[in-house]
Amino acid sequence: MKWISLLWSIVLMGLLTLLVYLSSRPSNATIDPAFGYGLIIWMVICVVSPIILMLRLFRLIRSSSSFIYILTGTASIAIGILGLYLVTPSDQFRNKNSILLILSINVLIGLFIYIDAFVITIPGLRKNISGKSSH
Repeated sequence: MKWISLLWSIVLMGLLTLLVYLSSRPSNATIDPAFGYGLIIWMVICVVSPIILMLRLFRLIRSSSSFIYILTGTASIAIGILGLYLVTPSDQFRNKNSILLILSINVLIGLFIYIDAFVITIPGLRKNISGKSSH
């Protein structure tokens, strides 16, 4: 189920990227509409990712293969890596250190979610398969 969630999260992000690309027409404005859409999506991911991660840590999201959990991890990693790739070499940002810190936190949140979902799960959240209690 978690691999299907990963596949659908990548498909959804691809469709969203295609929609942003098709809806942004060349303009004479200072800021390109695609950049504006990307900035809005980045802000939403920066707010939603820690909330989803906290819900998982407080065990309100029980399954590590939850679609919203994997979608948040995929979006955090994608935006973090793409942002680091595009922002790091540029000299146009005044407060570059804070942007790099936020993008690095995005990558770390995404990696934590991926490790939890695909490698190991958070201790205490696994169901007892044998039905015996460990007391």
